[in-house]
Amino acid sequence: MIFRNIFLPLVIGTCFLRTLSTAASIPQGRSIVFPKRDFGTQVSTKTNLAVRSLKSPEVHSVKKRDDERWFKQLEVFWIDYSPARRWEWCKGYGQPVFGKDLTSKLIERVSFSEKGSNNKGIFVLQTDYTVGSGENVRTYPKQTVIAKLINHRLEARAACEVWALNHFGLLIEAGRITAEAEDMFGVIVMHRQPGKPLHDVEEWNTAPVDQKRAVVQDLREQVHDLIYRWIQEKGVVHADFDPDNVLVDIARNKETNAISLEHFAIVDFGSPGVWLRRKVPSEQTFTTWFHARWEFLWEEVIEKLGHAPDEKQEQKTQRRRLRKIDY
Repeated sequence: MIFRNIFLPLVIGTCFLRTLSTAASIPQGRSIVFPKRDFGTQVSTKTNLAVRSLKSPEVHSVKKRDDERWFKQLEVFWIDYSPARRWEWCKGYGQPVFGKDLTSKLIERVSFSEKGSNNKGIFVLQTDYTVGSGENVRTYPKQTVIAKLINHRLEARAACEVWALNHFGLLIEAGRITAEAEDMFGVIVMHRQPGKPLHDVEEWNTAPVDQKRAVVQDLREQVHDLIYRWIQEKGVVHADFDPDNVLVDIARNKETNAISLEHFAIVDFGSPGVWLRRKVPSEQTFTTWFHARWEFLWEEVIEKLGHAPDEKQEQKTQRRRLRKIDY
């Protein structure tokens, strides 16, 4: 009893003083983070304010599942893809293609697209681009050229894009430039493809839904045919034909005001979107794969447009309605 009356207050008092000492030692504006496992959150306690901030495991898990599905669709017998070496398996990986100094040729460049996770930005030029010298000189008009800066840590993988662009006749040259803060970056200079992604085309954005559906249907069929032809003739599978990588020109009929697909081009030949084929699949096999891939990559567009009415189903519905009419 005597022990409890003396020792217990001493322990409580010591803990209380330690708490006060810890709180006093926290500078204004600094925080201590305590993990709260039960709720999947973190509680950030500041000197004058307690704030709860959600972690984002849900966001990361969704992204991870999307990535898994993205790569899982490549695991078919006719695509030369290795799940164990998804980044190193592409043709041209690690080749020394970024050694040539192109700094002086790309000084007058203008940002065209913000940098992404795999590059340091895409640029257009303000002057014509020249390759070679003497009798072998060749000049490309500035409006037909585009340049992509490469994150130096990803140059081994980016070499696959250089190979693919050259294979398709789209490469002008590759090398290295000295950019801001004297940093060195790999650079790929390539032919610029005409068109814009659908969501950047005014005619598309202002068209009624039924016309949009018709354009997407036409585009899907033409992309299907082109990729299958590449598999047959080029021995290469382009598997990254999402809406940002399919550029289009949309025409509008002045009399009917209807829109139609005039031209399209598939871009982005970088890893991991381009693979060699092991063999040519039958058209039916390819079509089944392509439709599943299209629905995955174009899911957002498809959801916004909704499903087109089924004509046969509408005819059945109309017949049922007629049978219910009491003459």
